[in-house]
This record gives sequence, structure tokens and C-alpha cells, in this order.
Amino acid sequence: MKRPIILLSGNVLEYNFRGLSLRDSFENDIYKNSINDNEIQAQDDGNNTWDGGDPAEGGSGGNFWSDYDGQDRGDGIGEDTYNKIENGDNQDRFPLTSSIGPPVNVNARPFSADHVNISWEEPYYSIRYPIENITLYRGTDPDNLSAYQSMNATSREFTDENVTEGEEYHYGLKASNSRYESSMSEIKTAVPDSIPPTIEDYGPQGENVPINATIVVEFSEEMREESVNISVDGVRGDIESEGNTFRFIPEENLSFTERYYVNVTGTDLAANPLEGGRFSWNFMTVSTATIIGRVVDDDDGEPIEDATIDVDGEPISFTDQEGGFEIEVPPGNLTLEISKEGYETEKIDLEVGSGEVKDIGEIRMKRDEGIISRTFWPMALVGAIVLLLGVLAALVTLKNWEEPPSPDEEDIYEEDYEDITHEEFESWWDEEGS
Repeated sequence: MKRPIILLSGNVLEYNFRGLSLRDSFENDIYKNSINDNEIQAQDDGNNTWDGGDPAEGGSGGNFWSDYDGQDRGDGIGEDTYNKIENGDNQDRFPLTSSIGPPVNVNARPFSADHVNISWEEPYYSIRYPIENITLYRGTDPDNLSAYQSMNATSREFTDENVTEGEEYHYGLKASNSRYESSMSEIKTAVPDSIPPTIEDYGPQGENVPINATIVVEFSEEMREESVNISVDGVRGDIESEGNTFRFIPEENLSFTERYYVNVTGTDLAANPLEGGRFSWNFMTVSTATIIGRVVDDDDGEPIEDATIDVDGEPISFTDQEGGFEIEVPPGNLTLEISKEGYETEKIDLEVGSGEVKDIGEIRMKRDEGIISRTFWPMALVGAIVLLLGVLAALVTLKNWEEPPSPDEEDIYEEDYEDITHEEFESWWDEEGS
């Protein structure tokens, strides 16, 4: 009979000889328990799950172990696995560093030079006893924070108005109840200031900008990523950032010979808007080059209609009834490829300048004879050689073939020459000659 699967959670197991002992038990879940100061913390000779997954990925975490000696990773979860469960190979992959977790997703942002806003989310866990208080810690040295403000358990933000412009402040939080206090949350830093950010560099600029250009803006300081907006008139795209540099990547290539206007807005970490509120510039994309030509049959000079014109591997146009074509291409070095079913593909390497009109004249395409035509005569030659060899072999066979001799003749042929008399030989010869 299959044993029922159980969930063991929310228990305090402390000051016992054995905190928790499982025998011949499988596929059970054990997490969010406080296992404190037992002579034997836990035993398990089966195969059970001693945690509920990583809370940072939506899991429930593991258990609190009073003898866990690993480091907190900043959210109440240990950096190392707890592997002191006896009698088997079971482990707690996400041990809790206390019976109550600290607030998570802490953020500290200055607003101008006047104040700093600190926000957070509720802790991942609290074993058995509910959270009662949230305490904010502050200091100018990240290794020396002191309690700064106590709040109730439902608080999710605090505004620090006792700040000095240009000073670096460090903030951390702890959760607590009547019995336990969490470890310190991840430390966050904020520097209130009133200096607006500026644009250090930007591009592209000027005329003849490639149509596949990316718009790049470099700020003078770190910006709030979600506040930065780069817009290009009539163009859709995505914004990416790396440090102080932001990029606007168009979804499609820009148009040829077009002037584009760029507008940039955003705020720094202290919520100061970009100097002047907005930064703008414009640029002009490169003009096109034009290629003109006519495609004809190499044998009779007749125009070839609907031949495909590719530029650098991309289909661009088709020839008309007269075999002609006129296409616009980006200036520079490129490869023109003309193809048509039944003809051999023609490739032409060209260099065209911006605004240039290049007439490449008449392109003659050779007919493609196909695999059967190309291989017929070699195959025919091979076949003729094989047939000739067969005839020669047959002639040799016929020449060497004779009717079987009569029994008497066989006796004469087979007799030893020394035993045949002269009269017998002459008699045989006369018969042969007749």
C-alpha cells in the first residue's frame, strides 16, 4: 500500500534529543520549520524534499536550522546547502538563516537634495509567529548601520527627509516579532543631490548616416533606467542600457535620404530631470545609388523577363518584358546576382557612390542545359567503350571456340606423340585435309 504524501511546515522543533526523525518515508515535503538546539537535528533514511524551492524564483525556501553556519545571501536564505540531515543523502538546498526573513527587494532612491525614499516588499517567510515590526537601519558607513525608524508590519516605504545633499547614505531593514528578529536585508545606497544630469555624447550625427544605424546616448551619470526615453520621429524600436549608455535600436532599417529628429528625456537616481528637460538633435540618412541594366539570352539576344535581381543575397526586383531593371541600393561595395530558371546565375561585383546612377548595360545569361544534357555525352562515350570491349571479348571467344573432336580424333590428339607411327600420322593428316 502506497504511503500518503505529507507536508510538514510551520512547526517549531527544539530542545529535543531528536528534532525530526523519518524512517522508511518517501516523497514528503518538509519546509518552513524551525529546528533548534536538538541533540540530533534531523534523521531521514528515505528520499524526501527538505525545502520548497528558491523564494527568489517563487519557491517557499527551506527550514531554519540553529546549527547552520553558512552566510545569508541578503534575503534570509543561506548561500550554502544544509547537509547535516543524518542517515541518508537528503539536503536542504535553501536553508533559512533565521525563523523570520528580512524584507526583500529593498530600494533606496534620493529625490533631489531634500529626501530619500526607501521601499521594500514583505519577507519571504515567518515561521509560526507573524511579523510585527519592520525596523529601518541607516548609516554613512555600510558596515556600521544603526536602527533609525521602527514601523508596523504592513509598512512598505519610508521617506527620509533628514539628509544632506551630496552625502552617501546606506539603508537596510529587519523584520521582527515578539520572539525572533530577521537578519539584515540587502544594503542599498543613495546620494541626494540637486545637480541635473547632462548628455556627454550622442549619435549618429550629420549627413550620410547608414540606414541600419543605432541611436546612442551617453549620460553624465547613472540614470533611472525606467525614466529614460529616446524617441525617433516615426520609428519604432527598443531601448537597451549599459551603465550610463542607452541605445535605441530601430525595429527596421531607416529610410534612405530622410532626416530624423531624436528627443531624449530622463532623470538621474536623485530624480533630477535631464538638464533643460530634454535633449534633441537630428541627422540625415545616406542617399541611395541607382543601378540600371538589361538581361538577355546569350544565344539569341532575346530579353529575359522576370529574372530575379538580388543585392547581397536579398531579392530586390525583377526584370520587365524588355529584360530591363532599375533598382535603388545603398552606396558602397555590393554583389548583384541575376537568376532565372533554365539559366546559369550571373554574379556581378559593383561599387556605387551615394546618389550615383550606374548603367551596367547588357547582361547575357547562358542557358542551363541541365544535369541530363551535361552528362549525356560523357555517359554515351562510356557506354560506347563498354560496348566495344564487349564485342572484342566476343570475337576472341569465337576464335578460340571449336567443335569437340570425334572420339577417334580425341584418341589421336591425346595419344603420346612418340607412340604414333609415321603411317598413322600421314593417314590422319590426309583425313584432316579432306
